[in-house]
Amino acid sequence: MSRLVMVISAIMMLSALGCQQSPDGGSSAVTLTAIDADDELRIETAIPSPLHTKIVFQSARDGYGVYTVHEAGSNVQRLRGGWDPDWSPDGLKIAYADANPHDIFVMDRDGNNVRRLTNSPDRDVYPEWSPDGSQIAFSRRHDDHWQVWVVDADGTNEWNLTNSIYQDSYPVWSPDGTTIAFQRGMFEDAEIYLMDADGSNQRRMTRNSTYECPEAWSPDGNTLLFTTDRDGNLEIYAISLHGHTAINLTNHPANEQWATWSPDGSRIAINSDRSGSQGIYIMNADGSGAMVATNHPTGDARPDWARGDAE
Repeated sequence: MSRLVMVISAIMMLSALGCQQSPDGGSSAVTLTAIDADDELRIETAIPSPLHTKIVFQSARDGYGVYTVHEAGSNVQRLRGGWDPDWSPDGLKIAYADANPHDIFVMDRDGNNVRRLTNSPDRDVYPEWSPDGSQIAFSRRHDDHWQVWVVDADGTNEWNLTNSIYQDSYPVWSPDGTTIAFQRGMFEDAEIYLMDADGSNQRRMTRNSTYECPEAWSPDGNTLLFTTDRDGNLEIYAISLHGHTAINLTNHPANEQWATWSPDGSRIAINSDRSGSQGIYIMNADGSGAMVATNHPTGDARPDWARGDAE
């Protein structure tokens, strides 16, 4: 029988809220990771990095666009119009989708030097960098049929990865670059599938007959965050890639989705409407200690944590 084991290792004292600032400017936090293949999902404390990295997100403030904010919630900056931002592994570039035309673009982290990657009459959205930065996976809609495609980072060698009769979207690379999680199906019949990076070996991961959408792999590659409405509202769950044990991290009556790990795995940024409008929240990796990073009445969504040199 599956077991869910939660082990708390006291590396540093957690506050009652679980996100108290430490003397070096960081915060007491935890890392969620699958330890072994016996279906045990363990939660252990880890010393987090200081609060000084950036998060990129989309917002409708001042017109729909791509913005950055320091993870502590300060210094919100608009880069340019667009949505679905995704930071490159080296932190120097951001991929995003544009509204007109509906293609994938790449810009420098300051919003300059924009390059168009795809040039299709179809709609291209949800770009996702490969861990080595050589490719970008994305979703393409052709005649109301969604598929997962990939393109080299220079805009060449475009091809259909899923190449199926199903509705496939939302690709998420594993940290080692060998596997891509994606959503198959739509609405209340959307499940999470995995495939090899070349599109082969497509296999089903979740079986709940609800809305399930992959969000982000943990830095160690053992855990996948995903959005689901299996509890009646949208929540962020974490699932072990070994035994497939899943736990509800947010467990809140609000709708919460679009999750991203901090580079060290100690924190998770999510999109939540718990304040009444869509905003970016940062919580510990076990779901505790949620704090507001952005809160604007027009709504903020799709956070992605900076990696590499993007501080």
